[in-house]
Amino acid sequence: MELLLALASIILFYLITPGILISMKGNKYIIAIGHAILFSILFGIFCMNGLSKEKLTNPNTTACPGSAVHNRWGQGSKCVQCPSIGEVQLAAFPHLVTTEKGTWGFDGFCGYANNYDSNGNINTVMYPNECPINEITNKNKLKDYPVYIPSFDPNLRFCLSNPEWKPNQQWKGFENFNFIWGGGNPFYLTSNEYERK
Repeated sequence: MELLLALASIILFYLITPGILISMKGNKYIIAIGHAILFSILFGIFCMNGLSKEKLTNPNTTACPGSAVHNRWGQGSKCVQCPSIGEVQLAAFPHLVTTEKGTWGFDGFCGYANNYDSNGNINTVMYPNECPINEITNKNKLKDYPVYIPSFDPNLRFCLSNPEWKPNQQWKGFENFNFIWGGGNPFYLTSNEYERK
């Protein structure tokens, strides 16, 4: 992207050099100021506008706002809201997860946690570390449990818990998800939208 931006600015600068495409009348200072203003306007319209669009479509940023899952791991599918259990809204993760083996940037799962990091994301730890407790947002100091999710780094654990629910609470929005509950671990959900045509 930087190379294209540099090339575009060189071409634009050449094209509006006095006497190439545009001629102005006046002394050399008026001509220089006029071409500088014209260059900055055209550069802003054509070059910087393209740069901002590139930032908006960066695949390393979460594609769905709030508590939603981007199905098909960012490959052009729609966003699906994570479900809720009564008043408890499940959160999308992993957002941006970086380990020494790489970065995962697409929300693909929904789960519940008692503790979140400073960016509001579900915490991750490397095995065999315990999940941290955020004493500012988690007044009751409730624990989360390190959960392994296949397809990630085998040492990476997501800090999840099971929300408290009562038998009469409604479970909403689960029709778009696969329910994963490994023995003794907190459950998590994966979107099943990518399996549909």
